[in-house]
Amino acid sequence: MSSAISAVRRSKQRQQSAPSFADRADCSLIRASDLVRDAATPNRTSVLDISLSTLWRYVKDGRFPSPIRLSPGVVVWKVGDVRKWINERHAALPGLGV
Repeated sequence: MSSAISAVRRSKQRQQSAPSFADRADCSLIRASDLVRDAATPNRTSVLDISLSTLWRYVKDGRFPSPIRLSPGVVVWKVGDVRKWINERHAALPGLGV
C-alpha cells in the first residue's frame, strides 16, 4: 500500500474518532487542521472560519494564542485558549456581547 493512501486512511480515521470541539475538555489539545477550514474538503466542519495561512498570520501578529510545539512537525493549541479567544471576539462584536 502506498504511503499516500495510508496517510489518507489515517486522516479519515482520526477525523471519525475525534470528538467535536464542544465535547473536548479545555485542557485537551487540538491541531491546526482541526481548527481551520480546508479548501480540499469543503464539507468538513471547522472550529474557525479562517484559512490556515490566516491562522498563522494571527499567531504572528499576536491576535491568536501561541501554539505549543510538541515536535518539529506537530503544533497544537489548548482547547481552552481557543475557546477564550472565540468568546473574546464575540464579546467585542456590537450586539453580541453580554
